[in-house]
Amino acid sequence: MASNSVYTQRNTETLLDIATDVIHVLNQAGQTLGVAESLTAGGVMAALTSVPGSSAVFRGGVVSYATPLKQQLLGVDSDLIATMGVIDPDVATQMAEGARKVTTCDNSPTAWGIGTTGVAGPASQDGKPVGTVYIGIASPAGTRAWGPFNFPGTRERIREATVLEALSRLREELIAYQAGTFAERVACYEDLVAFDTYWEEHKPPSFEPTHARSPDSTRRIISPEIWFVGNCHVIGIQHLELAWILLTVYNPRILHLGLERHATLQSVDQNVKKAVLRPCGIATTNRDIPPALLTACIAIAVCGDRFEDRLQQQALLGILAELEEEHAWPTRVTQAQLKRAWGWESASCIRTNP
Repeated sequence: MASNSVYTQRNTETLLDIATDVIHVLNQAGQTLGVAESLTAGGVMAALTSVPGSSAVFRGGVVSYATPLKQQLLGVDSDLIATMGVIDPDVATQMAEGARKVTTCDNSPTAWGIGTTGVAGPASQDGKPVGTVYIGIASPAGTRAWGPFNFPGTRERIREATVLEALSRLREELIAYQAGTFAERVACYEDLVAFDTYWEEHKPPSFEPTHARSPDSTRRIISPEIWFVGNCHVIGIQHLELAWILLTVYNPRILHLGLERHATLQSVDQNVKKAVLRPCGIATTNRDIPPALLTACIAIAVCGDRFEDRLQQQALLGILAELEEEHAWPTRVTQAQLKRAWGWESASCIRTNP
C-alpha cells in the first residue's frame, strides 16, 4: 500500500551524499542491493555506482522501460498491469521485489530491491498526469511503496527528482531497519532523553551560566547571550544542545501522516530553531573560546535551512563568515547551500552581529 507523500526539495545535500550514505549503510550491514528502473532509465544505478566501493554491495539491475520487460524480467503481474497500468504503487513494489530476485547470484539472495515507475512526459500515461511517480522498496522485512509523488518541471527535472527521492527513501529504510523495530527504537530514544534530562537536573553548579540575556530584535541580536565560567563548560553545554537537536529531529513518535502532521512538524521546527540559536549565542558571547564558534557552525550547517526570518538568516551567515575570516575554517560552501535553501537572489553575505 502506498504512503501519502509530499515532495520536499532537499537543498543542503547532494545526490552523491545520499548515494554514499546508502552504500555505507549496506556495507556496514553486509547486505546487497538490486535496482529496477523505468522512468529513471538507469539514473538510480548511475548514482549508486558513482560511489567508490559500491561494487561490494550493489549487484546490478534492470531498466525495464518497455512494459513487457516488467513482466518478463521482473515478474510484475500481467493482470495488475492490465487493470491499473504501470504507474501504480503495486507495480513499484513488484519491480523492487523483482530486482531482488533477478540480481540473486551464487545462491546468495539480494537483501534489498528498489523500483521506480512514473510519467516523465511529455504526455500523460494510463490516465496519470506528467510528474506522477511511485517508488517501491523490498527489504528483508517486506515491501513498501511511496507515492503518488507529483514532481513539477521538465522531463529531466522529474527524472532527477525521482532518483533523489528514491535514494533518500532507501536511505531512511536502511537506517530504520538497521536500528531495529519501532519499539526498540522508541526504547532507545527514551533512554537517551532520560540521560539528557538526568544531566540537566544533576549537572554540577559550575555548568550553570554566570549570566544570561534573552534575544533582542531591537538590537539585532537574534540569539540569547549566555556566559560561562570556562572552556569546558562552554563546549560541554554546546554539545548537549547538539544532542538535543538530534533527539528532537529523530523523535520516532513524530507524526508524518494525519491532520496534525503539519502542526507537529511546525512545532519541531520551532524547537529546533531555538536549539540552534543557543549554541550560537554561547559562541558569540564567549568569543575568547574559538572552538565554540565551530560548534555553533555545526548546528547552523545541519539545521540552518529551517530559518525563514531574514534577520536570523543574516546573523547565521555572519557566524559562518566569522569562523572562516577569523579562524580560516572553510564555510563558503555551507553559506552558498543555505542561501539556495532560503531562496536568496543575492550571493552577498550581509554581516550582522548575532
